[in-house]
Amino acid sequence: LTRSLRQENSQFKEIKEKAIKHRAINLLLKSELSIDQIAFELAFAEPSTFYKNFKKWTGLTPTQYRKQNS
Repeated sequence: LTRSLRQENSQFKEIKEKAIKHRAINLLLKSELSIDQIAFELAFAEPSTFYKNFKKWTGLTPTQYRKQNS
């Protein structure tokens, strides 16, 4: 797998991060789960880690993103 990804100039970490970001956005927009519940669903050890990552991905906090896109 690593070799195949390397041939495509891709890394598992990048693919995993994109998948988590996509899932986070879907949960924010299509569910009524709290931010803490979403962080738990995505296997973040702490909600604060989820907040930091989400802001890095989108430039917005999860709450801001949900409000802007609902």
